[in-house]
Amino acid sequence: MRSKGFGIHLTAPISKTSVHFAGYLSVDDTDLLQVISALQKYEFAITSIQKAVDTWEAGLKVTGGALVPEKNFWYLIDFVWKEGIWAYKTIQDALGKIFANDILGQRIELKRVEPHIAEETLGAFLAPT
Repeated sequence: MRSKGFGIHLTAPISKTSVHFAGYLSVDDTDLLQVISALQKYEFAITSIQKAVDTWEAGLKVTGGALVPEKNFWYLIDFVWKEGIWAYKTIQDALGKIFANDILGQRIELKRVEPHIAEETLGAFLAPT
């Protein structure tokens, strides 16, 4: 995924050490991460996430695996200025959908979760907030 340009780039503020990773993987549980520039609109993020999901799914298919769309979910983290403070955008503030192919090749919409709702990932319940 990194070699295809997906993932996030982080630079430590003091050491200036640079890290590039695309997600977390544990057996059959994977978290893909995709970050875009703050100057880009959330629609670009959704397009980028869709490309990452399609790339991951294609890799699984080649190795005999498949995504189970019903077990997948996604968050969009973006902010809006509300009453003098930054707040997470809700799904209604930033509309968009992500799809994945199931084992039969049918395109199915993935569940989108509000940033304050915890979902189980890699054995722990986490929410972006």
